[in-house]
Amino acid sequence: MEPSKTKTVCFTGHRPKGIIADRPYDESNRPVYQKIVDGLTVSIERLIEQGYTNFISGGAQGFDQLAFWAVNIVKARRPEIQNIVYKPFNGQESRWAKTGLFSQHEYDLMIKKADQIYVCDKTVDTADFKSTVKALMYRNKCMVNASDHVIGQFENDSWADPRTKSGTADCLRYAKQMGKTIQIFQ
Repeated sequence: MEPSKTKTVCFTGHRPKGIIADRPYDESNRPVYQKIVDGLTVSIERLIEQGYTNFISGGAQGFDQLAFWAVNIVKARRPEIQNIVYKPFNGQESRWAKTGLFSQHEYDLMIKKADQIYVCDKTVDTADFKSTVKALMYRNKCMVNASDHVIGQFENDSWADPRTKSGTADCLRYAKQMGKTIQIFQ
């Protein structure tokens, strides 16, 4: 079941290599990622004060998972909020490392803690790269459609330029086209 779009926030952002170019999956980078989580908790608290209660992440490696864990931290103090995961398809984590940062293990922990899980496309052939990419883009649209506020991680305003090729940029441009409030997190 999709959450009510009233007072709902979704997150979109870079994968680990877009956040930290050098060894993005190395455990030594955990403190850098924790700073992002800490910054997001401040944004989330402010949005809760404005009446937002539903927070959607896409479950992908990188910013999506960091956003989920930030909501999880805030939820310990604010149990009324919902931490929701929109999976693009079942098995999105199948090619990830079993353990470590942004691993299948961490993904499983996230899924177990989620208040709701919504699978956007249940028919994806995970062996077909084009099919999985299409499902990722569809998931982004589903999240935006269910939200009225989008927090996007992007280093500058080039996301607004249609020549910028990235899933995050596409998601932010779609959010703008749909009239959503956009907050850029740097």
